Amino acid sequence: MSVILLCTCSGDQSNNGSSSKMTSRETTPDDSQVNEVESDLRETLSLNYEEARALLGRLEHQRGNFDAALQRHHALQEGYPHVYGMSMHMSLHSVSLLLEAILLKAKSFLNEQHLTNAAEECRTIIDIIESAWPYGVPDGTAEECKLIDIFRLALEYLPKLWMRSGCFDETIIANRKALAKPWNLDSQRSANLQKDLAVTLLYCGVEVKFPQNLLLLKKWDPELVNHLIASGMDDSALNIIRNSVCVLERKGKPHIPSLLLGAKLCCKNPKHASEGIKFANKVMKSFRSCDMHFISVVNHFLGICYGPFSRSSTSDLDQSRLQDDELRLLQHAAAMAKYNPKILYSLAWENAMQRKLNASVQSATKCLEMVMGGSISAWKLLILILSAQQNLQEAEATADFATDEAEKDGQLDIFSASRGQSKSSVESFRVFLSTIQAKKEVWKSTTC
Repeated sequence: MSVILLCTCSGDQSNNGSSSKMTSRETTPDDSQVNEVESDLRETLSLNYEEARALLGRLEHQRGNFDAALQRHHALQEGYPHVYGMSMHMSLHSVSLLLEAILLKAKSFLNEQHLTNAAEECRTIIDIIESAWPYGVPDGTAEECKLIDIFRLALEYLPKLWMRSGCFDETIIANRKALAKPWNLDSQRSANLQKDLAVTLLYCGVEVKFPQNLLLLKKWDPELVNHLIASGMDDSALNIIRNSVCVLERKGKPHIPSLLLGAKLCCKNPKHASEGIKFANKVMKSFRSCDMHFISVVNHFLGICYGPFSRSSTSDLDQSRLQDDELRLLQHAAAMAKYNPKILYSLAWENAMQRKLNASVQSATKCLEMVMGGSISAWKLLILILSAQQNLQEAEATADFATDEAEKDGQLDIFSASRGQSKSSVESFRVFLSTIQAKKEVWKSTTC
């Protein structure tokens, strides 16, 4: 209740004159000077010992004398422990001054690389304010209140200090506490806290459930989205993209990067095919006819999404129309792109799904020629298509050749952009080879 009452006071008392007077000194004051300044401050500003020491600590900190600042703040805490209880009679100016002293103490610890001590001081500030405001910032509290500024800085510093200390559980707790109550944080601070929490959960190996409040992030943040995608959390990334797209659409303009990335993510999961088509169609409207590269990219995304979307249709007529649109879009994308083996792979795949096997073999072969055989995925697809054509002799030869290619050290699949897959790929091709050879034996026995 003490701090609640304080914020209803008339406001900060100015101490600019005293601060200016103190910072004009060029050297660190000795003990006699300190006593003199303390006496002057008490007499001229009616400050008590705690407030005077807090001001002197600020002076030392501003001069870069962090050891001296720590000594002042230690003396304040040890000599007057009731300061941290914030007695009811204290003015808003006094409370702000003393909380600022604690914050400066934290900064001094930080400059001395005492990260845990700095975090503990920030936590002291937060505990004091939370005890006074258990339900968040009270209505009617002035935004320009210095007390609020100090508290928000503590909220922001605490998780970063715990992170740098390697205390990841404490980092998560600090972030969540900052986000859990209505502290009236501005959108930038709130977004930064959410992002820091996401990155902590993704990379620090902490076994906790991914918080749903991250999905409320509305500010487009490509760095956070990329973190999520790199960690395989595509659905969470897609949720952030959805929110940012909605916010930007209300402002009357499409956000092309988020729409493109949303369409790309939808291509990876058939259940999002319909949404991927919507993303791609929205972004297509923003391009001019001369934007050939981007039109090719969007047509590629549309073609991929039309595949599972057409197969989910209950109407034969709609399914046939959508399949025609799918191949038309992919062919258009391939024609516009000078070099894009991924489009040819998609074209081969969708032709195979529609049992247009000759066209599928042609696209898969072109894809492999374009990457000089550097795609395990394309080799597997070509072998499957040849097997489906009952062209077992060529399928066997292809599987044998692909096995030799996969055994080469350091082979890189352009579609997965990762190394170290050669062992599993060799095993896959050997399974293909064994299956094809078994099919050949069955074929021979049935035709004799």
